[in-house]
Amino acid sequence: MKRMTQKTPAGVVLHPPYTIAQALERLAAFEDMQEALAAQRESVEKNLAEMRAAGKEKTATFHQLLARRLTLIQELDRIHLYAGLDGEP
Repeated sequence: MKRMTQKTPAGVVLHPPYTIAQALERLAAFEDMQEALAAQRESVEKNLAEMRAAGKEKTATFHQLLARRLTLIQELDRIHLYAGLDGEP
């Protein structure tokens, strides 16, 4: 992916020939990705809770979901770190 912006001491600047509209499109795509990852995490959390209630904590599926949950948490944490979203879900 080619970078559209550059951080400078004065702030962030847009590289020519990119437009603000193009930068907003890319921002929207990243926000969509963050929302999709958060929705996946919620779904995995729900499935894990259902499996715990059914006593299926020792199944391979449960362990795979647990690993997926941890991966999603790490991905979302990284997004929040780089986007400056401390404390936001």
